[in-house]
Amino acid sequence: MAKPYVSDNQILSVMVAGMIDAMKTIQRKSGDPPVLKFRKHTVRKGKPTEKELDEIDTAAERGFREYLSEEFKEDVQVIGEESLAEVTPTTDGRVCVLVDVVDGTDLLEMDIPLWCCAAIAFNAKDRRIVASVISLASGEIYKATEKEVSVQRDPHSRLNDVLRGPSGVTSLRKARLAFYGQKAKNFLSLYDDPGILAGIRKQATLGKKTGFRIYNFAGNPMMVRMVDRIKDENNDPIGCGIDLIFDLGGQYAHDVLPGAYIAKKAGAYFCDLAGKEITEERMVQLAANPLSKVKYILAATRKLGKQMSRAISDGAAVDRPRT
Repeated sequence: MAKPYVSDNQILSVMVAGMIDAMKTIQRKSGDPPVLKFRKHTVRKGKPTEKELDEIDTAAERGFREYLSEEFKEDVQVIGEESLAEVTPTTDGRVCVLVDVVDGTDLLEMDIPLWCCAAIAFNAKDRRIVASVISLASGEIYKATEKEVSVQRDPHSRLNDVLRGPSGVTSLRKARLAFYGQKAKNFLSLYDDPGILAGIRKQATLGKKTGFRIYNFAGNPMMVRMVDRIKDENNDPIGCGIDLIFDLGGQYAHDVLPGAYIAKKAGAYFCDLAGKEITEERMVQLAANPLSKVKYILAATRKLGKQMSRAISDGAAVDRPRT
């Protein structure tokens, strides 16, 4: 008997519902951190312990799994962060959902709202991404399929906004960069690359003549924020935002692909450190091997991404201001 057809929109819809439930679980069990919008009144009960954080992660993932299992039975495989080493993504034609219900556990513990719930669904046999969903601590839910990319700004509403897209910046001299460097090894990867250091030194000599900035936060939350810039009637960005995100040390697929896919669909350029575009087919290969590390550049424009890749390789691509 043939398996019932499951559309991309069906999977996306259930992923969103499961993620809202997971966020409510996180909020309830972590002491109702006030940054969340899922309840009008919150009372902080104290910082969760390490054991409580593990329980939060487990309970939230269980709720997410139950949503998908109830709707799709065995037709959709769900792999959580904690089971990556024990479970292999299916290649039999079923959809696999890779999920990290608390991406940034230490940030949740410190009540810094730069953590998220992230999930990406893919079909390894068909070599395509089915859907991607990210729910931020602030309440916005970013989502994408092959035909749609949008943000649900209120978890209580079904109204969606079209993502505003990346900044359009093409020069490192004007760019605001972000990288993952919270762990010592990742932080040192920046200093182990002579090209990056040479480029930063050049920026330092330019002083106030450059808009260059670099921030030590990256990952899924920053990726979706990068493509949701506020713009004016001429489609020019209002205020500042992140223009490029990179990682020299490598991050696991669940820490990169959900946000990268959404950003890519919204117009960002996603490539490896050599500047070669990471296609959807390549993203599926990475998702199907979730323990492998992904080194990447996610840029507002192709030109900016290429310039960054050259800076990484030789440090000679940081342009100087016109005189």
